[in-house]
Amino acid sequence: MKAGKRSCPLCREEVLATATWCKHCGRKLPDPAGLNGRSRTVTYAIVPDGPMFGILLNGEVMIHGLKLENAQEIVSILNSMN
Repeated sequence: MKAGKRSCPLCREEVLATATWCKHCGRKLPDPAGLNGRSRTVTYAIVPDGPMFGILLNGEVMIHGLKLENAQEIVSILNSMN
């Protein structure tokens, strides 16, 4: 990976390290550092979302309409980034 770059946890494409949205898949990227550059621990969770499932972050469903298997894989990837 090039300096100043990181990969999107969802589509795995390379984006700028400072990006807040992935230019490839359009998803919001997790913030790699907390306020004032301090690291922070973020935990994503799976929640029911109608007949499907969603991914919860800080009390808000951030991704909607996933099959359980997909939600489990995405949460595993996002939580492993912490």
